[in-house]
Amino acid sequence: MNLKTVALATTVAALSLSTGCTVLGGALMGGNMWGSGPMMGQGNISALNGNSVVCLGTTAEDVAVDGEYRIQGRIVDSTWDNVAPGFDNLVPCWSDVQTTVKIEDEDGEIWTVGYAWLDGGGWDMTPMVYESNGTAVDVLVRHEEGTDAAGFVISQPNGELVYAMEAGRDTTALQDGDVPGIRIETAGNVGRFDDDCGSKNMMAVRFASDSDEVTLDPGDDIGLEADGNYYTTCSIESFEYEDGDGCDDDISSEVSWVLFR
Repeated sequence: MNLKTVALATTVAALSLSTGCTVLGGALMGGNMWGSGPMMGQGNISALNGNSVVCLGTTAEDVAVDGEYRIQGRIVDSTWDNVAPGFDNLVPCWSDVQTTVKIEDEDGEIWTVGYAWLDGGGWDMTPMVYESNGTAVDVLVRHEEGTDAAGFVISQPNGELVYAMEAGRDTTALQDGDVPGIRIETAGNVGRFDDDCGSKNMMAVRFASDSDEVTLDPGDDIGLEADGNYYTTCSIESFEYEDGDGCDDDISSEVSWVLFR
């Protein structure tokens, strides 16, 4: 192992330990919920039965609601606990959010992305977009019509990834190639959990770049290197009910995650 390899491993480990996916947890918690891996290493942050929310609103008029929105502009606000009700006139919030980032486009219109990670107890665990006001960004928001599934990606104009979140409820919204430099996919079952709606298989999620790869169980987080940058990757929830199971008034699957630098 050379000095460069040692430095890379040390940096990724330090990232996971110092940031984690939230202020409350990250790798400092340790552990793996499903018993399929070591008790220490990737961090478990009590995301059992967690959910994510992605929604979008704008002051622009006559915007076609087609499930894909591409915004170029500058961040004018990134806030927590100051959300105007009813802002989500393009992609509705299926649950309340407390965190938003606002982008002003070249026409002066404001686009507000609402996003949340809610743990199993309803606590808000959302890592914010920490970019200065005035920062130029490209934003992609996708919504799968007729479902709660939505996702968003924030990148710099040069294509460098800043933040991405998927709220994959019953299906996923983001597509292959949407997240610059990183590929995300499910990676097999890691356990089974029975609840009042039946039996659900818990699934791992794989994050891969050209230079690094990590596989996370639900609730895990760890650092990932991509294009010379380091990202905290977090599996919020990943499950699918077995055929015929699931409650009629609830979702039958979810693959939700967040990653940020």
